[in-house]
Amino acid sequence: MPQKVSSRCAIQTINLNGNKLEGVVPSSWANCAELEVVDLGRNKLADSFPHWLMNLPALKVLVLKKNKFFGHLPGICEGNHFFMNLQIFDISSNHFTGSLPSECFKSMKAMMVHQGQTKTIGYRNDSSSAPYYQDTITVNLKGFEIQLVKILSTFTSIDLSDNQFVGNIPQVLGDLKSLHSLNMSLNALTGEIPRVLGDMSELEALDLSGNQLSGVIPSSLTSLTFLAFLNLSNNNLIGRIPQSYQFFTFSNSSFEGNPGLCGSPLSRDCINSTSVEPSSNSTNAPTEFDMDKIWFWMFTGLGYGVGFAAAIIYLLFFPKWKMWYKRRFMNR
Repeated sequence: MPQKVSSRCAIQTINLNGNKLEGVVPSSWANCAELEVVDLGRNKLADSFPHWLMNLPALKVLVLKKNKFFGHLPGICEGNHFFMNLQIFDISSNHFTGSLPSECFKSMKAMMVHQGQTKTIGYRNDSSSAPYYQDTITVNLKGFEIQLVKILSTFTSIDLSDNQFVGNIPQVLGDLKSLHSLNMSLNALTGEIPRVLGDMSELEALDLSGNQLSGVIPSSLTSLTFLAFLNLSNNNLIGRIPQSYQFFTFSNSSFEGNPGLCGSPLSRDCINSTSVEPSSNSTNAPTEFDMDKIWFWMFTGLGYGVGFAAAIIYLLFFPKWKMWYKRRFMNR
């Protein structure tokens, strides 16, 4: 890759996707202050994360997927003014390690607020006599690779899949309220699924499969009314699958590979106290298991009552048994 870029660089787009480029990403590209799109996906680049990219004030699309990038991300986001305009962040299928840095997500302001007028990212000349160019990238969306012929300014996506990230999912992700797609699959993430993910009101696709996540599926995810794709398979999740709203539309494949999960659409019934998420509103609220016991004793009592009443009626209306009853019990 060319290592020297002029200090007067006015490039807006660098798209070198799908070549056989090797080496490192040249730091001299930091001279291109107008860069909006950097797509280096599907190459053979072997480098630590090119942190200088974070200083590009106009950067909106960063794709580094399917290379040989390595190392930790923590420490690269000191401060809160990096990646403020970033809308597509794809570093999937590399060799990144360590925990996910909360500070990086805190600075992604463009994913926290709803965009105004829909525009198209990248250079475009609408003059009838001038050449026309439109940026095109490929993203993993709802389980499929989709080519975006037009990169709309309202579309936002984060893809961290197929790396070696460990630790918990950062709570700060819940602040990304305009994010459309979040893919963290095929890592080694642990801990529970944060309830705050239910605050990501625009989310259409969520893939957390192939990790080591534990605990129950938070009921807050049922509030994601735009969620059309969900994959929580192959984790260590337990309890009842939420039974409302969008969750009625998901198939077995969204939950398979979690031996502790139960309830529809899986064939395993929920029979114990681990089958429901603890209530966040009341510590004294009865669990689903408690309610099962309550219903059991209610119907048991009702059965005894009906049986006793039937016996009395039978005795009153059949004289033979009525006389036997008097001799047996009344003449003592």
